[in-house]
Amino acid sequence: MMEEEEEEEDDEESWLRLRPTEPLPSQCCGCGCKPCIFDIYYQELDRWEKARAKKDKSLLWRKKEEPCLSELSQETFEAFRISAMEQLTDDTCQVRFELPESRRLGLSPGQHLILQGTVNGLEVQRAYTPISCGNAEGYFEVLIKCYETGLMSQHVKSWKVGDMAFWRGPFGGFPYKPNQYGELLMLASGTGLAPMLPILKEITANEADETFVTLVGCFRTFRGIYLKPLLEEQARYWNVRTVFVLSQTFSIVRRRKWRRRRRKGREGREEKGGGAGKKERKKERKKERKKERKKERKKERKKERKKKERKKEEEEEEEEEIYKEEKAKGSVLGGRTPTINGEGEKIQQRRQKKSS
Repeated sequence: MMEEEEEEEDDEESWLRLRPTEPLPSQCCGCGCKPCIFDIYYQELDRWEKARAKKDKSLLWRKKEEPCLSELSQETFEAFRISAMEQLTDDTCQVRFELPESRRLGLSPGQHLILQGTVNGLEVQRAYTPISCGNAEGYFEVLIKCYETGLMSQHVKSWKVGDMAFWRGPFGGFPYKPNQYGELLMLASGTGLAPMLPILKEITANEADETFVTLVGCFRTFRGIYLKPLLEEQARYWNVRTVFVLSQTFSIVRRRKWRRRRRKGREGREEKGGGAGKKERKKERKKERKKERKKERKKERKKERKKKERKKEEEEEEEEEIYKEEKAKGSVLGGRTPTINGEGEKIQQRRQKKSS
C-alpha cells in the first residue's frame, strides 16, 4: 500500500511538471491576435487535462497534421538572424531578417507578426507589420520605432547584425481584392506607415488593378519622413498620390524648396537635349541674384536713413540742452537768446515753426 501511494505521488508530481505555465499580462501585445498567447495556453491546458484524465502522456506531444505555408508558426516563436540594420531617424530603424534557403513568408497584405524580447528578466511581446512584400525571397523587413521608456525599445536598441530575434505569426490581415474599391484613402502617422506599404505595393505591382490610392503621411519634419525614396517611387504611378502633413512650420519651408528643385529638374529633363534646361536655370539664377542684390541695397539705404535721423535727433537734444543752460543763467532776452555760435537763434526758429 505504501509503495502504491508513493507511486501515485510521483506520478502526480510528474503531471504537475508537465502542466503548461500561464503567461504573464506583459506577454500579451494587446492587438487582438488570433490565436492569442492566452488562447494557446488554454488549448494546451485543455489538452493536458484530457491527457491526465486518460493517463496518457503521449497525447501531450501529438503534433497537428497541418500544412506549413511559411517559416513562421502562430503558436511557437521561431528564431531569425538579423542581416542588416539601417537608422532612418534618431528613433526609428529598418531591420532586415534572413530566411533560410531563400524562402518566402507568404504574408497577405496587412498581416503582422509578434516579436518576443526579454528585458531585466521580464518577457515582452509587441506586434510589428513587415514592410517588405510577402513574396520577397530570402528576407523580410520591419520598421521599428524606439521610445525612451519602452521595454521592447530597450531590447531593440541592444540588437546588432548577426543577433537572433524570435517571431511568431502571422496574424490579422486586410481583406483586399484587386479593383474591389474605386479609391482608397490611407492615413498614416509615423511608423503607422508600415501596414499601408504592403497593400500599396500589391496595387502598383498588379497592372490590372486600377484602384486609385491617396496616401496621407503625418510627420514632424520633412527630414523625419520615413522611406522617402520608396514613397517617391510609388508616387510615380498614375493611380498613386502622396501627401505629407508636417507639424513643425520651419520644415514646410524646406519642403517648398525641395519641390522647386524637383520641378526644375523635371523641366530640364523634359526638354530635348538638356541644353535649353541649363540655359533657363542660369537665367533664373541671375534673376534670383539680382533680387537678392536689390534687397541688400534697400537694407543699406534704410540703415543710412536711420543713422541720419539719429544724428539729427542728437543735435537737437544738444541744442535744447544749451538753450536750457543759457536760460537758467538769464542770458535769454526778449524771447531771443544771444548768439552762442549761432545756436540760440536756430533753436528759436525751429520752435516757432513747430508752434505754427
